[in-house]
Amino acid sequence: MIAFDNIPNARDLGGIRTKDGRIIRSGLLLRSAYLVNASDDDLRKLSEVYGVSKVIDLRSEYEVGALPDKPVPGSDYSHVEIITLNGHLFKGMHSFFERSSCFEEGMARFIMTPAAKMICDGFYVSFVDDTDCQESIHRFFAEVLSAKGPILWHCTQGKDRTGLCTALLLHVLGVSREDILKDFLVTNDYYAHEIDVVGEYVRRLGGGEEEQTCVWTLVGVNEQLFVDALDRIDTRYGGPDAYMKNQLRLSEADFQELRRRFLV
Repeated sequence: MIAFDNIPNARDLGGIRTKDGRIIRSGLLLRSAYLVNASDDDLRKLSEVYGVSKVIDLRSEYEVGALPDKPVPGSDYSHVEIITLNGHLFKGMHSFFERSSCFEEGMARFIMTPAAKMICDGFYVSFVDDTDCQESIHRFFAEVLSAKGPILWHCTQGKDRTGLCTALLLHVLGVSREDILKDFLVTNDYYAHEIDVVGEYVRRLGGGEEEQTCVWTLVGVNEQLFVDALDRIDTRYGGPDAYMKNQLRLSEADFQELRRRFLV
């Protein structure tokens, strides 16, 4: 994890080892939550310490309009919207926060609704299968390939859309499925307190096992649902290499360029 004042769930992929013993270069590939509340020192660190050349915002147009990023000095900003049909249901979530005393209570009240359960049903598989999402992830890789220096990408909480794009990038770089999953689950360490508090609110509201599963999906990350998505790539698309070449339209030359730039 990277210590920032107000940029949640931030980490550098540098240092992760690949299956053939190579290492991802430090300081080049950064993932995080949104930059809406970034402090001046956070922005200075991204600009002067990490030299971020490009910020890739994976949020919906609605999210960006409501809570725009603070710009990182000296970096380019790219908006690559990744959203499934179920993602549109998130728009109604904000009303629950307005009627609640805190974020955790609002999230718990939303989790008790049918809309939350619809979002959580096959959550990551919906991103894998959705053709608009596939096109957006293609654009994400195009932005990574066109960057002139270190890159930061994020969504709102830096966990789902960010997590899927990161997992696919790590695969290209040759990281094992076990280590990809390990990076994905770091989010649950970062949001452990919020997961516990929302889970307690859900219990008070009468929520059971299904609602607690939604807590892990919407506040943290749900390991089984993510594994389901990885399995879906294997069974429906012939594995991640085939998925990335056929659905995401990445070439072998793209693979080699990413490895050349980001591995030692």
